[in-house]
Amino acid sequence: MRVTQLEGRRHSAVALAALIGICCGALIACVVLLGGCQARQPSPDSGIGFDAASVSDTSAGPAAAASAASQAASAAATAAYADNSALAQAVTELCEPYGADVSVAYIPLGGAEMPAAYSLNGGIQRPSASMIKLLILADLLEQSSSGQVSLDGTLTMTAKDIVGGTGSMQSMGAGTSLSVRQVAQYMITVSDNTGANMLIDLLGMDAINQEADDLGLTSTRLERKMMDTAAQAAGRENLTSADDMALLLSSMGGGTLVDEASSQLAVSFLNGQELDEGLAAGLPAGIEVGHKTGSLSNAFHDGGIVWADKPYVLVVMTGNLSEPSATRVISSVSAAVYQATNG
Repeated sequence: MRVTQLEGRRHSAVALAALIGICCGALIACVVLLGGCQARQPSPDSGIGFDAASVSDTSAGPAAAASAASQAASAAATAAYADNSALAQAVTELCEPYGADVSVAYIPLGGAEMPAAYSLNGGIQRPSASMIKLLILADLLEQSSSGQVSLDGTLTMTAKDIVGGTGSMQSMGAGTSLSVRQVAQYMITVSDNTGANMLIDLLGMDAINQEADDLGLTSTRLERKMMDTAAQAAGRENLTSADDMALLLSSMGGGTLVDEASSQLAVSFLNGQELDEGLAAGLPAGIEVGHKTGSLSNAFHDGGIVWADKPYVLVVMTGNLSEPSATRVISSVSAAVYQATNG
C-alpha cells in the first residue's frame, strides 16, 4: 500500500485536525503538528479558516455569505499562518478571464510558514461529476468503522449493476465477486461507475447524504446514481462545491476522516489515481498528488492532496469550459499554487 511509503517519506509527518470556516459559516479548523524535536503547536483557539480578506466568492449558493461571527473566527484563525497574498494574486490572475466558471479552494497541511487558506468562488454549487465518489467513500469508511458494513465483505456484480462510462469493472462481467474494499478502490483509482453504484446500493443514498451533513458539506448532495440519464433528464444532479471537497480531502490528509486508519486507506486510494491530467500536470516531476477527478459535458474538476515538502489540499472546479480549456486552467492553477507554497 502506497500510504506506508508516504509515512516513511514524511517521517513525523503532518497530523491535521481540520475545521476551516467556509463562507457559509461552516468552519474548517486545521491544527497542525510539525515533525521533529521542536514541533510547533498552535494554541487551542488558533484553528485555520478562510478569512474575509482572502476570499473572493461570487456564489449565490448556500456557502455565499459568512456571518459576522464566522468572519471574526476565521480572521483570528489565519493569524498563525503566513500571508496568502502572493498565492491569491497568482490564482486570481489566472482565473479572472473565466469569471464564476472557475472555483478554487486551497487548504494548507503544512505549518505556520504556509499561506493561509484561500477560496475563490469556492462556495458555488456545481455538478459534482465523479468527485461525488469521495463522499461515497467517506460514508463507506464511516459505516465500516461502526460495524454496519465490512470492507472484507463480498459484492457480486449482476447484469443490472453494469453501467458505461469510466471504470474497468464493467468489462469483468456479471457474476464477478470482489471485496467491498476492492470495489471502493476501483471507484477512486479508475473512477469506476459500476463500483460506485454498487456501493450506493450497499450504503443507501440517504445514509450517504447524512454523511455529507455530518461532515459539514453544506453544498454536497447525492441525487442520482452514475450514468442515470433518466434522473438527469428529470433534473436530479449530484452537486458539490470546491470548498466542500477541500474540507473532505483535508480530513483525509490530516487523518481525521473517521480515524487514522480509515484516513490512510482513503489516502492510499487517492495516491493510486490513474487519471493524471489536471493537478498532476502542473507539478514538478516527482511530486506525488493523491487526487480525484470528475468530468461531465460541461464540468471538469480535479481535487487532491499535494504531497510536497510543504503539503496542501487544492481543488479546482470548472463549468461551461471545454475540456482542453478546463484542463489548462486546472494545471496552471496547480503550478501557481505549488510555486507560491513550495517554490
